[in-house]
Amino acid sequence: MNELWEHIKLVQEKFEKYLKMEWKDIQANEMEDETKAYQKTLNKMKGVDKKSNVFTGINKEIRNWLSFLPLISEMKNPAMIVDDDRHWTAIKEALKQDFTVEDDMKLKMFWKMNIYEAKQREEIEEITDRAKNEMKIDQNLQMIKKKWDAVAFEIVALELKEGKIDTLKMNDDEVEVLEEH
Repeated sequence: MNELWEHIKLVQEKFEKYLKMEWKDIQANEMEDETKAYQKTLNKMKGVDKKSNVFTGINKEIRNWLSFLPLISEMKNPAMIVDDDRHWTAIKEALKQDFTVEDDMKLKMFWKMNIYEAKQREEIEEITDRAKNEMKIDQNLQMIKKKWDAVAFEIVALELKEGKIDTLKMNDDEVEVLEEH
């Protein structure tokens, strides 16, 4: 049982440290890996009553963190940063909270909002997925625009019975590239 209490102390100290971290310093994936290791150690403990309040309490807290950290990782995705701030506005509306995303905001702010709970988690996942999809679309549009900007058209006169009209012609290689998009 002493091993369990030592582990709980270690885990809670680490989680307290996480809560004090500033947004700019958060490495959610590394933190998640560390938290998974804590859970693995907890589950491997022998001679511990896994139905005890002590065990179930720390296990629940670790599971909450394992739901929380992937959300933080998603919210830190570069796709969330857009000029009109629409994705963060959607998150604020979903959480019914008003805050400003700044480098020095603490992780504790999101923890206190219980974003690891099912309803908030689903809403955040939807918003971050939408942000990533929009980013992909924007990148594809930029690539297509770049390709079209590079296309050189040539004016070619076309002789018809009714007279001559000017048409646009482009290089066959460029036609193939543009057809791919």
